[in-house]
Amino acid sequence: MTINDSKEYRLIQDNLLQGWKTYNNYNILSHVRMKDGLALSVSVKEFKYGRFLADTLIGRKLKKDYYGETEEIVLPGLHSYSGKYTEATVKWRGIEFTVESTYENDDVYILISPKKVQQTDAMLVLQATYLWNRKGYVEHSSSSLVSHSNLGKTQIHASGKESEHDYNIPVMCPFMTRVFNEEIVFYTGKEKSVDEIKKLIQKNRRSLEDSFNDYGNLSEIYKIIQTNISWNTTFDAKHNRVATPTSRIWSIESGGYVMYCWDSYFCSLMAGLESKELAYANFVEMTKEVTESGFIPNVAWGNGFKSIDRSQPPIGSFVLLNLFKKYKDEWFLKLLYPYMKKWNDWYYTNRRNPNGTFSWGSNNRDEVYGTKWEYAGVNDTYGAALESGLDNSPMYDDIPFDKERNVMLLEDVGLTGLLINDTNALLEIANILNYSSDADVFKSRIEKTSKALDTLWSEEDGIYLNRRYDTKEFSHKLSPTLFYALFDKNISNERALRIINEHYFNEDEFHGEYVIPTISRNDSSFSEQYYWRGRIWAPINFLVYLAFRNHEGLDKAECDLIEKSYKLLMKEWNEHRHVHENYNAITGEGCDVESSDRFYHWGALLGFMKICEEINY
Repeated sequence: MTINDSKEYRLIQDNLLQGWKTYNNYNILSHVRMKDGLALSVSVKEFKYGRFLADTLIGRKLKKDYYGETEEIVLPGLHSYSGKYTEATVKWRGIEFTVESTYENDDVYILISPKKVQQTDAMLVLQATYLWNRKGYVEHSSSSLVSHSNLGKTQIHASGKESEHDYNIPVMCPFMTRVFNEEIVFYTGKEKSVDEIKKLIQKNRRSLEDSFNDYGNLSEIYKIIQTNISWNTTFDAKHNRVATPTSRIWSIESGGYVMYCWDSYFCSLMAGLESKELAYANFVEMTKEVTESGFIPNVAWGNGFKSIDRSQPPIGSFVLLNLFKKYKDEWFLKLLYPYMKKWNDWYYTNRRNPNGTFSWGSNNRDEVYGTKWEYAGVNDTYGAALESGLDNSPMYDDIPFDKERNVMLLEDVGLTGLLINDTNALLEIANILNYSSDADVFKSRIEKTSKALDTLWSEEDGIYLNRRYDTKEFSHKLSPTLFYALFDKNISNERALRIINEHYFNEDEFHGEYVIPTISRNDSSFSEQYYWRGRIWAPINFLVYLAFRNHEGLDKAECDLIEKSYKLLMKEWNEHRHVHENYNAITGEGCDVESSDRFYHWGALLGFMKICEEINY
């Protein structure tokens, strides 16, 4: 059975498409009735210069305008997975306001509360239209709006005083305006008072807050994870699916959605704490991008691009196993297992060196993309680096490429360790499903890969090192991916402790106030603090944490990594409500560079490992 044939999974997507949601990728203040695509979008026009905030996004980075002011600043507030309560505060042109929403049955209630708006400074605008080419239309009716669709007629109301009509508002759909000097509500259905609507909204807010309070000292992390994932979740009309792209900003720049491989699986794992449906949706929709060769691609964009030359770090089987342990849905395990097995097969066939170690690669890129596809990289080694997920890591500087085998000539400790972890997960799944012949294959692979990994041990250096396949020389470019060797449970505790004490706790290499930099602190490239050249990335911290957990006696390192990661997450969250793509390893900042998305879902992994440790998820 294919994924598309699964009745259980179709029900998952159907459930995600109920109610009113913030799934319009282009505007977080757009509330959409998913049954028919009716969108009510909150906008603001200020009077001094006639400027108009038509749409709002979290973390948008625009240069200063003619008046020396930047675009909106959004402080994302609580957002339930169901969409029953949402909150966001917006600062723009000296105006500050909070938007809260809830829905009951088919009706939505949106409360806009001014925090810094003087009389006549601005007016609120509610745009009403149908998205995604859905059938329907909206018309004026006295001082309100009326929508018409296959659901019938819907009355759209507003409290407050109607603003003087400004027919020069740059919108292309019917709208309502209100003077913005008091709380305003926009809503559908039967007429209600502002107080009635506020009570309903606050009731659903309290319900959400109570659900977080159940987690005690972990409640703030749960809030961050749910807020981050919920605000990033959108609807892809092309494939009629709900999923959580890497970030809304990236999706807009990539044709409507962007799905990166390990990003999506990590998001699935975190969503699984509270939302089975969203966890399953993210896992399935990334897996459905599988290539004809059988691997999950590095990336798939809404504009049609898919990286059919390369994959990304294989963490899917580990996530699938843990989702099964949480929810016990055998249908889900059986549905996705064949894809994870084939992906593992592909790695063992295409990225395994004759001596049993593994190297990152990129298959026939010129043939696949043609010479004009610049994003695919300027050389084959860069394509292989993209497969590693560590796009510009110094580990891969000046590494030659084997065009016959389509791999870098670097035996990679990180990939070898990840495949041991992936194959261990598949072995456990095969045993759960009683697939004994598959289990035998996985046992053999683990044994052979463990022996191959052992050849990368450097007794002199006290760590497993990458090695040039052509020259047989160890590389002393130290990255925390070397700690992935600890996914191999056959490694002795003596070796594990050497790795931890001589390298993790070494302040010339990886330790410090903020951890873990993606290249050692004593490397010449560390000071660049640009992308994978020295910055801190949440998925690396999380995978290293998982590797540490494989061995007894590493509690000190685990606790240190957990607490320092949590501290790093909370620094930018408390200051800016940001969850960054990556962080400066010297200052702990995320906003210091343009190349760190400000609301990137995998950044929450920095706090997620604290949950994993305390509840053993």
